[in-house]
Amino acid sequence: MPGNEESPSGAAEIKRLEDELAKALDANAALVKELQQRVIDNLQLVLSLVRLQKAAILESNAREAFLAIEGRLRALSISNKLYSSQHGRDSFDLNSFLRDLSVELLDLYDYHPLGAGITLSGDSIWVPIDSLVPLGMISSEIIAGTLGAERPGAGRLRLDIAWREKRGGGVELRFCDDGGSFPENVIDGSRKPLGMMIVRTLAEQIGATVSNSNGERGAVTLIDFGPVSQE
Repeated sequence: MPGNEESPSGAAEIKRLEDELAKALDANAALVKELQQRVIDNLQLVLSLVRLQKAAILESNAREAFLAIEGRLRALSISNKLYSSQHGRDSFDLNSFLRDLSVELLDLYDYHPLGAGITLSGDSIWVPIDSLVPLGMISSEIIAGTLGAERPGAGRLRLDIAWREKRGGGVELRFCDDGGSFPENVIDGSRKPLGMMIVRTLAEQIGATVSNSNGERGAVTLIDFGPVSQE
């Protein structure tokens, strides 16, 4: 019908608006990418300053504190680099991420190569990108706590990390070391060491649950979260 025909001027206006919207989206994407790169650069700068300060410290407790800070900064840096490389994806590969994070922390604590201090097992599972940074920090806290511990008469600890997709959805991430057991007051939550407080606070951000127990070989921490994503 003649009354439903679109006028040339109306079609031109729609095209102009579509072009303006496309330009605005491109500009926004470029701005986000620039901001992400600045975050990564700033993290690297802070990390360098921490390393310089750590090298100048002789007191062992202070050095351990700076080592823990460096581990957290490395985890943040790896997480942000991966986040910025996803190019709009809404999920990431947990398998690859945990392996990269483990290699970084093994280097920090002078374990070489992968497998000397950490064993990893699990299938390729894609999880929501929004959980990337919290999961990275949670894993870093547990891994660094294990690698930095000394076991009298038996050297440093080893850590097994395993993950699996649960029936009905969600992921179980399991950390098990071969050192000592958790004290009962840590298991029941009446005592909250700094590292565990950080883990539980970050877990709340992604709706995850944290449980501590003692296995046959040593302390076990389970992180349950979900759902998984389809890549």
